[in-house]
Amino acid sequence: MSAVPGKAAPEGASIRVRGRLDAKGSAALENDLNEAVRAGVRRLRLDLMEVPFLSSAGIRVLLKGQQAVARLGGEMTIVAASPTVREVLRLGGLEELLGSLGEAEAPAPPSVELVAGLSGHVHALAGGPLEGRLVGDPGRLPSGAFDAASMTSLLFPPGTIGLGVGAFGEGFEDCRGRFGEFLAAGGAAACLPTDGSEPDDVVARGALVPTVQALYGVRCTGAFSRLFRFEADAAAGPVPFSRLTAAALELAASEAAAFVVVAESAGLLGASLRRSPVDAGGLFAFPSIRESLSFTAERVHQRSTALVVGVAAGVDGTPLAPFLRPAGSVPLPAVHAHAAAFTFRAIPAGAPAVETVVRGLFDEERLLTLLHLLPDTREISGGGESLFLSGALWASPLRAGSPAGGAA
Repeated sequence: MSAVPGKAAPEGASIRVRGRLDAKGSAALENDLNEAVRAGVRRLRLDLMEVPFLSSAGIRVLLKGQQAVARLGGEMTIVAASPTVREVLRLGGLEELLGSLGEAEAPAPPSVELVAGLSGHVHALAGGPLEGRLVGDPGRLPSGAFDAASMTSLLFPPGTIGLGVGAFGEGFEDCRGRFGEFLAAGGAAACLPTDGSEPDDVVARGALVPTVQALYGVRCTGAFSRLFRFEADAAAGPVPFSRLTAAALELAASEAAAFVVVAESAGLLGASLRRSPVDAGGLFAFPSIRESLSFTAERVHQRSTALVVGVAAGVDGTPLAPFLRPAGSVPLPAVHAHAAAFTFRAIPAGAPAVETVVRGLFDEERLLTLLHLLPDTREISGGGESLFLSGALWASPLRAGSPAGGAA
């Protein structure tokens, strides 16, 4: 089987397929459909006139492609098909895939705006400032001086975001050997255990609310005020994370901002704990740091979909200061951000709610890992920053109080 791409552009593309669409032959078509979705194609035409056989595997590829394009606000249609393909689709009740796209003009996109030097579309949302609560003391991390009194139970229903070091469990003793990076957004939370197990997640369902036992972290409550849909410039290349941090602060028009990014990754850089920081003296001392922390020597998880949750400040002296590190090669803006990498998923077009996009990731894609995003600014061997291709950035001003303990 061979898939022959035709004209491709964000507003439309066509693919002509030759050969059997069976378990083996549908792989090339699936790859081309994925590439079209990654490129943001919204009007996709398939020519299946030279396909003599269509199996269930081929049908699954067609339906998955149709759903992915629909999430972009577009449509995928088979504009030509062999008699065999038409009969299989008719028997399967999938005639809606057949037909013509017509010549109707697509709606004009919103006007392009520049935010922190990035071009994209800004959507005003109904939210306002987020109320932030800081818990715990990140300064204890190197010494591992955490105990039961250091822990705070944080609840993350829809309408909250958060990040820090914590674990899922019933209490301090249950979590003692598993504390690691966590993030939360859109009614879902994910933790990276330090006991060697896979990343885990909890999604709000009915009366179930994700709860993280946090050694330290930030929990923010409220609705976002701005959404920025951005794409990397073909000439400038992928967007560095420090630029997205600056964009969040500009959108928030505030000294401090809380934000969520869902975007296609061009490579993530950062670190993650490999050993629980409880009773772990000298966590960052050499040579034990090799066993305590995992650093990305180069960018990882290219072409995945990254969910990033962060807080940032554009000035010194905010209550967030103990939690923040430079976003790039200069001291400001400063940021604390965690990223969860998922298998690729297209982001719905327009101005979707952050809960809708995040829920789609957790419900339908595979969670690969979590990272604390950090730049590597070493002059010779440094890897630079995490990079992104296109996506959505939700941001709001952040009002953050002083660190405190207790439950929330």
